[in-house]
Formats: sequence, C-alpha cells, structure tokens
Amino acid sequence: FPQVEDFGIVAAEALACGLPVVARRDGGALDIVREGVTGAFFDTPDPRAIIDAAARCPRHADEACREGAQRFSDDRFAEAMTAIVRAALTRG
Repeated sequence: FPQVEDFGIVAAEALACGLPVVARRDGGALDIVREGVTGAFFDTPDPRAIIDAAARCPRHADEACREGAQRFSDDRFAEAMTAIVRAALTRG
C-alpha cells in the first residue's frame, strides 16, 4: 500500500480478508493498520523500505486483521451514526 489516500479502502478490504497490510506511514493507512498487529509501515516509497516492512509484517495475523476490519463494518457505521443522531436529538 505505497500510495497516500484519505481512507484507503483497499487496506481495509485486505484486513477483512485476513491479510496483513504493508503500508506507507501516511494518510488513511494510519487509521487502518496497527504496526506489528495487522501490518507494518514503511516511511519512504522505495523498494528497500517496502521489503524491510514486509519482513516485519506479522505472520498468522488473520484473526487480528479480521477483527481490525470490523471497525469499518456496515453495522459499526450504523451503530455510530445512530448514537450521534440520538445524542443530537436529546440536546435540542
């Protein structure tokens, strides 16, 4: 995941499939990847940095990755939005 994006749906989808993510330490990846748990970061988009991050990427992290992706699920989104709307209605 060498690009810088606001969110990074590809990284979230990879986690949902149980795959750790090697990502550039920037943009939306910072909200999605947890270093050493669901992936590894690199700081410069050059081959050596990416190879080094891939070597640090956790192995057998499929459950942690799937759990991490649940933060972005439809159900989680609906629950959070409902809570926000309810809080706004009770204030007014």
